[in-house]
Amino acid sequence: MKSASYITSSKIEWIASLRGLAAFLVFVSHLKNISINSHLLFILGRMGVVAFFLITGYLTLGSRYKRNRKQYALNRFIRLYPVYWLLLIITYIFRTNEISYIRLLANMTFFEEFVGFDTILGASWMMPIQVSFYFIIMIFPVSFFLYKESIKDNLKRGIILEIIFSILAFILALLRYFTEKPFPTAFFLLLNVAIIGVYIKLIDDTNLNIKTKIVYIIPFLIVFEFALVISTFFSYHEEWIFYEIAYNLGILLFILFKLYNKGKMIINKIFSEIGRIGFTFFLGAEIPVILFEKFFSFDSMNNLLVCLVKFILAFIFAELITWIFEKPVLLLGKKLEERI
Repeated sequence: MKSASYITSSKIEWIASLRGLAAFLVFVSHLKNISINSHLLFILGRMGVVAFFLITGYLTLGSRYKRNRKQYALNRFIRLYPVYWLLLIITYIFRTNEISYIRLLANMTFFEEFVGFDTILGASWMMPIQVSFYFIIMIFPVSFFLYKESIKDNLKRGIILEIIFSILAFILALLRYFTEKPFPTAFFLLLNVAIIGVYIKLIDDTNLNIKTKIVYIIPFLIVFEFALVISTFFSYHEEWIFYEIAYNLGILLFILFKLYNKGKMIINKIFSEIGRIGFTFFLGAEIPVILFEKFFSFDSMNNLLVCLVKFILAFIFAELITWIFEKPVLLLGKKLEERI
C-alpha cells in the first residue's frame, strides 16, 4: 500500500465528464415539461446524485491530505456556501411574496429540513449529507483511512464504517416505517456511497491488477446492497424498487466511466464543461426560468423546446455566476487558506 503522500486530487478527465453528466441528470429530473414517466425521472436524478457522492468520496482524501483541518474546513465552506447563498438571495428577490426571511435564513444553513422548513432550491436536499461527509473527513486525519501498509487492513476499516452507516440507515428506516414520519434514510445511504468512493480511490492507488481491485471492492458493494434493500423496503414500501434501480445504476455509471471513458469524444467535452459549472447549474437552474417567465411565456412552445430553452438558460446563468462570482470567491478562499 502506498503512503498517504501518494494520494492525489488531480483533475481527471473522466471525473469531470461524469460530474457534468450527473449534473445534467439531476437537471433533467427536475424538468416539469418533459414527457417522461415520473419514476424514470426519479431514477435519472438519483443516479446523478449517487454519481456525485461517489465522485466526492473518490476525490476528498486528496483534497484533505494537502490541508490541515482549518484549511480543509475553509476550503469546503468557500466551495459550498457563498455561491449557494447568492443563488438563495437571487431566488428570494424574485419570489419575495412566497418566501419568508426566516425560511431564507434556515435554508442558508443547508439543514433547513432538519428544523422544519422546506427547501427553496429543490436540488439542495442532498447538500446537508455532503456537508456532513466533509465534516467527518475534516475530523479524522487521512491516516484514519490509510493507517497501515496492508491494503486489506485499510479496507477492513472501510467495511466497518460501511456497516455502521448501514445500521444507522436501517434504524431510520424502521423509525420511518413505524412512525410514518419522513426520517432521512437517504442520509446514511449516501454517506455510505461516499465511503465507497473513498475506498475505490485507495484501491486505485495500489499497483494491483484490475481483477484484484474488483475483488477488493466487491465486499463494499455487498454490504451496501444489504443496507439499500432493507432500508428502502421499510422506508418507501412499494416504491423501494425504484431506489434500488437508481442507486445501482448510479454506481454502475461511475464504474463504467472510470473503466472506459477516455475523454476524447465531443460529448465528453460538453459534459466536462457542465461539470465545471455543475454546482450552480443544477442548484440554480430555476432562477433564469423565473426571470424568463416575467417577460415571455412557455405556453406557445412544445415540451421539447421548453426543455431546450430551460437548459440553455441554466447553462448561460451558471457560466455567468461561475465567472463573475464563484471563481473570484474561490481565488480569495485560496489566499485565505495560505494564511492559516
